[in-house]
Amino acid sequence: MRQKGAVRAGNYIFFYEKGKEKLSIENRILVYHRIVSVLKRVELLRDRMSYIDMRSRWSNIIVSNMHAPNEKKSHDLKDSFYEELEEFSAIFLSTV
Repeated sequence: MRQKGAVRAGNYIFFYEKGKEKLSIENRILVYHRIVSVLKRVELLRDRMSYIDMRSRWSNIIVSNMHAPNEKKSHDLKDSFYEELEEFSAIFLSTV
């Protein structure tokens, strides 16, 4: 079971998602405390993907955070990551 939460860390809000192991934080994103009021959504999608959706005066702003596997990881893991990235991109391009 995954647990999501948010903790204040100085001037930032630390949004996180924990995995099954006690000390394993699998996904996280830091947001400066002054912009929390304009957040529409914080999504921690997968182990390596997250985004925040912010409201601005004239439009919305989406900031994505991706962590690609390094060269030493298996080709299957890299292929899986890039397939997920394509799906993620297609979702946002369809909303524009």
